[in-house]
Amino acid sequence: MSKVEAIIKPMFTAPKAIDQLPEQLVTTEESSLAQHVIASYKSLRSEAMNVYDSMLKPLNKKRGVILGWKRDDLADIDTVIESVTLRLVDYRDREDIAREIAAEEALAKAQADAEKTQSEDVEFLEDVADAIEQDDPIAAEHARVEALELRETPAPIIAVIDETLSAEPSSPLSERLRYSATVVDIKVLARAVLDGRISVDALQPNQPWLDRHARSLREEFEVPGVDLSIHRYFVRKSGAS
Repeated sequence: MSKVEAIIKPMFTAPKAIDQLPEQLVTTEESSLAQHVIASYKSLRSEAMNVYDSMLKPLNKKRGVILGWKRDDLADIDTVIESVTLRLVDYRDREDIAREIAAEEALAKAQADAEKTQSEDVEFLEDVADAIEQDDPIAAEHARVEALELRETPAPIIAVIDETLSAEPSSPLSERLRYSATVVDIKVLARAVLDGRISVDALQPNQPWLDRHARSLREEFEVPGVDLSIHRYFVRKSGAS
């Protein structure tokens, strides 16, 4: 009966960084630590693979025992890698959502500020018109017309630039793209609308320009597809009681 050598199970030292990792990642430092833990356990897995492979070569009789150890140890290591990876993915997803919410809130605030400024400008023009009504009714009427045009003109659309979009490749942040359109040939665009290839919404009338053109040319105003409207109103004559 041949002598059977004792088989000693190899021991592997798990990286201590796993003890410092919380269940839910919150900070950038914790995200970096999670990446370090994953890299450390992957290195440990490679070490375990090499050790067991070297033991298996001369020990065919003990192969079943060693393969069981290998399977169990690698399963434990894979469990840790999967667990930490899920935490890291969860952290990145929450970071993306938080950044998108912050960008939407900043956009809403900037748009509200622009609309408030436009409203204040309209009120200023109307106050000026009221103040000079007696002394200069023509200038007052011009101020009221300008105020009306400004009131009917949509407030400028505010774009908020996300500075994090140019993050370094090592950053846990993910890239986002925003798209906008620039008209380079208005005639080609108009022809596409006329042909029915795109919606007429792509060509919105420039009402302030049309109104200024009508006031300038008066009865001689003539623009294809546009009718001249004349509204009669009365203003007090200068010096009249």
